[in-house]
Amino acid sequence: MEKDPVCGMDVDPGRTQQKAEYQGKTYYFCGPGCRKAFEADPAKFFDPAYRPPMETAMKARPGYAANKNKVLARLRRIEGQVRGLTKMVEEERYCIDVLTQVAAAKAALESVSLALLGDHMQHCVADAIKTGDGTEKVREVSAAIGRLVRS
Repeated sequence: MEKDPVCGMDVDPGRTQQKAEYQGKTYYFCGPGCRKAFEADPAKFFDPAYRPPMETAMKARPGYAANKNKVLARLRRIEGQVRGLTKMVEEERYCIDVLTQVAAAKAALESVSLALLGDHMQHCVADAIKTGDGTEKVREVSAAIGRLVRS
């Protein structure tokens, strides 16, 4: 993972299409808005006195930030379900019982995925569209939907 020099968000270089070169180094960005801000004046992001404007810092928060505790609680419940599955297999429980619990865990993960997707679209994608940077975010969310549908 790399840090977006504009907002400080963690960015996976293998998954983002937003990058720029500066003084022989490649920098990666969470979205086109941060990349454009960087390209407009890259030097300011390396000034120790620089602090991103509140608007940029707020945009850097993930869409699920307001529901973070609920998301974490749901994921912990799912983690418990998966541990229960491991125990069921260790105890050599009946196949259909194990499969039933696998289906329940998968449904719970899909539910979390849909909630995260909804938050992403309502916040991240909507914000990008409002600022004129929506094309990349729409492409990104379309790919994410494709991955969810195929899984």
